[in-house]
Amino acid sequence: MQIVIYSFLVLALTSYNVLAAIRTDFSSATCPIKLYNPGQPSLFTGERIYANVETFHPLLDVLADYAKRCHLKLRIKQSYVNEKPTKYDDQTELLFQLGEAIELELVNKMNKVICDRTCMRLESKSIDRIDDAKCFIRKMDNDRRFEQDKSQPNIFMIRTSKSKKLDQRHRDLQNSCKFLRREKFFK
Repeated sequence: MQIVIYSFLVLALTSYNVLAAIRTDFSSATCPIKLYNPGQPSLFTGERIYANVETFHPLLDVLADYAKRCHLKLRIKQSYVNEKPTKYDDQTELLFQLGEAIELELVNKMNKVICDRTCMRLESKSIDRIDDAKCFIRKMDNDRRFEQDKSQPNIFMIRTSKSKKLDQRHRDLQNSCKFLRREKFFK
């Protein structure tokens, strides 16, 4: 009797582990949104970055390089968003939901904000007094892989054009990543 119960328990646990592994493999294989690992020492602070590993992770490396060259850090305010869009014609919102946009502030090595959304434009008078911030914004402005949001200049996104293909990618990605769990802040 004990052997039968023991065998049943082993079979049940094995079946549960196999099913859990299948579900984990399925969700991780189809969802391209992954936690970005910036390496050490990190030039990122604030919220952890979840982004499209295929399209946006390489651009995050570029952001880190620009921050390093300009002697500053990037405080992340927002990255990937997994929710239904409030406005289907808002390309910035769509790119956040594709894991291809990031909202940030520029901070010094002591994590003090030196440039927020009010000074992120090159034509802003306040940026002229902050050489490190001006360096970063100029590099971002010259890099054609990025686009800066017109109304919220502290949002940078992958340069793309609005199309039905983008809408379909959005639907597919949001569906495949609906079980993604996020860690909130850098440790």
